[in-house]
Amino acid sequence: MKKTGIRILSIMMMAAMLLSLAACNGTLIGVGGETESDTAAQAPSGNRQNTENYIYNVTEQMVTRPYQIEAASNVALAGVPVTDGEYNYFYFKLGETKNVPVYYEDAYYHDGRTVSTYAWSESTVTEDTYTEAMENSVSNSTNASVKAEVNTSASAGIKASYGALSGDFGVKVSTSLSTSLSHTHTESDKTTFTKKVSDKVQNSRTREVKIDKDSEVGYYRYVVYADFEVYAVLVCDIADKTVQYTYVTVPKPESFVDMFRFSTTNDFSVSSDEAKLALTEEMLAGITVDLFQKDLPNKTADYVYASAFYQDNPDFKIIDNGVFGLEQVGKKHTLNMSSLKEYMTEEYTFWFDMKVSSKCEKGFAGIGWVDGTHEIHLYNKEHSSNIANSDDRVDEEKAKRDYGWVDSVEWTQRDGIDDLDMYVRGDQCKEMMYLLYDAHGEDEDTWYLRWIEIDVKVMKK
Repeated sequence: MKKTGIRILSIMMMAAMLLSLAACNGTLIGVGGETESDTAAQAPSGNRQNTENYIYNVTEQMVTRPYQIEAASNVALAGVPVTDGEYNYFYFKLGETKNVPVYYEDAYYHDGRTVSTYAWSESTVTEDTYTEAMENSVSNSTNASVKAEVNTSASAGIKASYGALSGDFGVKVSTSLSTSLSHTHTESDKTTFTKKVSDKVQNSRTREVKIDKDSEVGYYRYVVYADFEVYAVLVCDIADKTVQYTYVTVPKPESFVDMFRFSTTNDFSVSSDEAKLALTEEMLAGITVDLFQKDLPNKTADYVYASAFYQDNPDFKIIDNGVFGLEQVGKKHTLNMSSLKEYMTEEYTFWFDMKVSSKCEKGFAGIGWVDGTHEIHLYNKEHSSNIANSDDRVDEEKAKRDYGWVDSVEWTQRDGIDDLDMYVRGDQCKEMMYLLYDAHGEDEDTWYLRWIEIDVKVMKK
C-alpha cells in the first residue's frame, strides 16, 4: 500500500512538472511515425543537478507529427533583391516547417518489466549532420517538381528550372538571403547549427535518464528537433539571361529542442504533410520586375564566397612544453588552403572558425586540474621534426621570426567543447598552414585533443 501511494504521488508530481513545462514552452512536441502510438518525452531542464536520475512514463506525453508545414498566408517577395554582380537573387518566403529532426541516436529497447537506464550512443555532431538536416528539411517540406514559365515585363517565356545547390554556390545563395533579410550570416551557417545541436547533446549526456517500468514496451530514441523557415529562390544569371530556382531552409535559432521518441517497432521512418510548399506558376507570373537588371544593391560585396573545411578525431595527448608547440610538431594538423590562394593578400581576412573537443588529464582521485591553459598555434611554415625544446627560450617574437608563427588562441583547461576563433590577414597565409598544440600553467597541464573542426572563411576587409 505504501509503495502504491508513493507511485501515485510520483506520477502526480511528474504531471505537474509537465504542465509547468507546457505553460512555459508551449505544447510539448512529440514525434509521429507510421503508428498512432508514437509518443515522446522531454527531459526536465532548469537548475537541477546533472547527476539527478530522471524517470519517465512516456505513455502520458502529448503527441504531434514531425515536418508540420505552415504555409505563409500571403506569399510575396521577401526582403530586398540583391546581386553579387554575376547573379541576381529574388526570394519568396513560402512558410515554415515545424519539428524537423536534425539529429538522432541509436534506438534503445525497453522491455517494460524493470526501470531501464537509457544508453547514450557514441555519435558526434559534424558538418555531415548539418548537411543531412538541410537536405531532409528541403525534401520533406517542398515540392521540387514544378516547371514554370517566368513571365515578366522584360523576359517573357524564360523557363525556370529547379536545381539543387552545392559548394560555393550554396554559400552564395544563403549569404545573399541573410543580407537581403538583414540577418547575420552566422544565424544559419553550419558552425552555429552544429554548436546548438552539440550543446543540446552534451548537456543531455550529463544526465542519467531512466524509463519507468510501466512505460510502453518498445524502442526509444533520443532526437533533436528544430523549426525551419522555407524560401524559394530565383537565381538569375545576368549575362546569360537564364533563370534557375531552388529551395533554401533556414533553422530558427531559438527553436532547437531535444526529446525522446518512442515506437512500438524499431521503425522510426517519418511521413510529412502531403501538401508541400512549392514555388508556383502563379507566383512567377506575378513578378513584374526585370530579373536581370544591373542596378540592384550589391549587399554581398564584403563577403567572399570561398571557404575550406577540415575535420579530424586525433585524440592527441598534449603536454606542457611552453615553446609554442614546437616540441610536439608530430601532432600538428596540416591545412591545405591552395583553393583560397587568390585571396592571400592584404585586402582579405581569413577567419579560422574552430570547434574543439578537449579533455583534461586527471590527477589524484580522478580530479582534473583546473588551472592549466590549452594552446593552439597557427604557423605558415612546416617543421618535420622538433626544432625547440623546453630548455630553449622561445618567445612570440622568435617564434614569428624564425619558425613562421602567425597567431594563437588559448583557453582555460576543462572537459568539453569550445568555439575558438583566429582572424589572420590574408598576406600572412600560405597555401599550406599548420596547427600546433601546447599548454601552460602552474601544475600538471596535460590535455587531450579529442576532435577538431576548422572552417576557414574569407572576408573582405
